[in-house]
Amino acid sequence: KFHYHLYAKQRGSKNPIKIGFLLHSIFNCFCLTPLGTFHSTSTPNSITMTRLTFGKTILKEILGTASSNTTIPADFLIIGERARFANVSGVYEPFSALFENGNGESVKGVIEKLAQEDSGVDHAHFWRGEHGGRVTFATIPHKRSRNDPIIRVDAFKGLMNKHISKKNPQTHIFNLLESSDQVLPVATAIAKAFPRYSRKTGKAANVPQEVKVDFVLSDGQNVDFEAVEIGTHATLTAQELVDKPPADFHVPDMITHAKNLASTLPGVTIKIIEGEDLRKGGFGGIYGVGKAATQPPALIILSYTPEGASKTYAMVGKGIVYDSGGMALKSCDNMFGMKADMGGSAAVVAGFEALVKSKFQHNAHALLCMAENCINERAMRNDDVLNMYSGKTVEVNNTDAEGRLVLADGVAYASRHLKPDVIVTMATLTGAQAFVGGNRFAAILCSDSTTETTAVHAGRTIGEPVFPMVYAPEYLLPLFRSEIADLMNSVKDRRTPQSSAAGHFIEAHCEEGWKGVFCHLDIAGPAFVERRATGWGAGLVWKFLM
Repeated sequence: KFHYHLYAKQRGSKNPIKIGFLLHSIFNCFCLTPLGTFHSTSTPNSITMTRLTFGKTILKEILGTASSNTTIPADFLIIGERARFANVSGVYEPFSALFENGNGESVKGVIEKLAQEDSGVDHAHFWRGEHGGRVTFATIPHKRSRNDPIIRVDAFKGLMNKHISKKNPQTHIFNLLESSDQVLPVATAIAKAFPRYSRKTGKAANVPQEVKVDFVLSDGQNVDFEAVEIGTHATLTAQELVDKPPADFHVPDMITHAKNLASTLPGVTIKIIEGEDLRKGGFGGIYGVGKAATQPPALIILSYTPEGASKTYAMVGKGIVYDSGGMALKSCDNMFGMKADMGGSAAVVAGFEALVKSKFQHNAHALLCMAENCINERAMRNDDVLNMYSGKTVEVNNTDAEGRLVLADGVAYASRHLKPDVIVTMATLTGAQAFVGGNRFAAILCSDSTTETTAVHAGRTIGEPVFPMVYAPEYLLPLFRSEIADLMNSVKDRRTPQSSAAGHFIEAHCEEGWKGVFCHLDIAGPAFVERRATGWGAGLVWKFLM
């Protein structure tokens, strides 16, 4: 049994929130050997520490000596599909003599109801009255379609919000799972419910809260704790970077973040092309989009090239730190939330860090195409023609279709200089993506069916599912025809598959003669939900390439 702590210090708060993951198999829950300690890299405006200890001892300290008159300074939340409640007496028996629900029902009786499909009961509470502490047993849906993740990760945030009280500074969560395969998607789903970034003030914002999450496995397999630490850190990092407004996180801040990774991760190098150097170097897409901003645009290239690598992967992330739409100005309602338009770059940089920490055996490059799309007398205009890094020219007919312009330069650089076997682009690219997958499924455009299948499987495994889009460049690319340039940057006919078309526009800028696989992930819907970042994509790209 493992005990994993994640401390996240909120901006403007002196007190850390501590999220813990207690991971164990019910077959080795009496193991008494502590396994060690991990420390992960800090991210901007947060402090992250991971500690691994023996979880069974923790539970014994809390409940083992308690009596009816003893205060228990903690709440407990026990979650699982109905079938998982059938044989978990070792989990609920310690609570039986200490908690009651006021109706005279026993804990065992309630558990039996939760295990029954037609009982009509999906949760139950037990209290200790004036001596503190509450136990909540709750079920998650078990019905899944073939496109869903391997467990219903969509249910966990709602359960956290509904059943975890901020009045009690400590909560223990026990997840009853069928197999170790479900640990990573559940761990990242729960982590997403506790975002790091906050600018709230007042007493409620400064109350320290400790949440420890325990996984009870039915299959007797061991849990890869290091993978849990890597995956949850990647998700929380991507989530935090997107949640920050551009006043707190702009192009120079991503450069600083990338430099910190290059200085702390073994074997990682960095190259930065920014400002006028982009113009001089022929990066007309990135420079054209970002030249009006106070902070100059940049292309950041992080590279990891381990000895003995036989393949090369390039991840290219859209990093529009704020998207006003440019001269094609967005409305107020549509502009609010456009800090999330750098979600692709956040996922790529966090996923890259996860790959390196996982001792990835192949070459990996993360290209972050960073810019702010804003307005002044220097701003890109509709009717301008951009000279792209690929050598192609693009007539701008929509300054609000800027993401594909920066990514086009990114893939052109990657395919020409890095010679990858696979290019993966990650972007909050099109609003039309929501018509493909809403805010729970990303959309994938891929030139190779086997790679597409691998990505879909990785998404289901990590709890960030993707759904394939039509791949038809011979049909869609001609729709970008321009009278005066090689391409326009937007398709006028809105009845076409916009998300697929945008992906093909980016693909068209790969170096002529490059024979690798092109894979484009549009995460516009799932990257930012209910005005909060989700960290979506970091875990996906990590599992996809691993």
